[in-house]
Amino acid sequence: MKLSPQWIRDFVELWVDDRRLAEDLTAAGIAVEAMSGSGENTVFEMEIGTNRPDAMNHYGVAREASAIYDLPLKPLQPKLPAVSSKGDFAIEVAEPDLCPRFTARVLRGIRIKPSPEKVVHRLGLLDQRPINNAVDATNYTLWEMGKPTHAFDLDLLEGGKIMVRRAQEGETLKTLDGVERKLTPEDLVVADARKPVALAGVMGGF
Repeated sequence: MKLSPQWIRDFVELWVDDRRLAEDLTAAGIAVEAMSGSGENTVFEMEIGTNRPDAMNHYGVAREASAIYDLPLKPLQPKLPAVSSKGDFAIEVAEPDLCPRFTARVLRGIRIKPSPEKVVHRLGLLDQRPINNAVDATNYTLWEMGKPTHAFDLDLLEGGKIMVRRAQEGETLKTLDGVERKLTPEDLVVADARKPVALAGVMGGF
């Protein structure tokens, strides 16, 4: 996987250069197998074991760096608008063993437009294709803190609710990569009252 050392530096004030950072992370078990680019365009090619999902994002690697160099880790401080009410959108989890918790938040008055250049640049370094500000925000969140999220268009969700359930045999979903996927009951999906709208924890659809 690819990570940006400049993004890592957002969370810990490192005094070492990128090459030394790569060497020290590798020695600590967070392997940097290759490095390309320079300055703001530097990219680490990482090999992170499946036993370390906490390190499969920039904040997780920054946490490792803070421990290696005994430096403070800056806290994540998301800025969210105040919630005026609970709203009228229900969430139903039909498979709690597969998805013990699912949260959502309704945001209104959002204007879909291109993302800021910083977001586009950082996602591009990781071979992530920018789409628009809503989709890019979810991808940015994933790569920053390892939290899979998805933005749904409230006007397109039918039945006034979101369900987390197994797919039904024969259902299909066109995911954001443009692939029409044939689903089986082995797949966990996020759905509205009529159809799947995302592969849960994997990729959104449209």
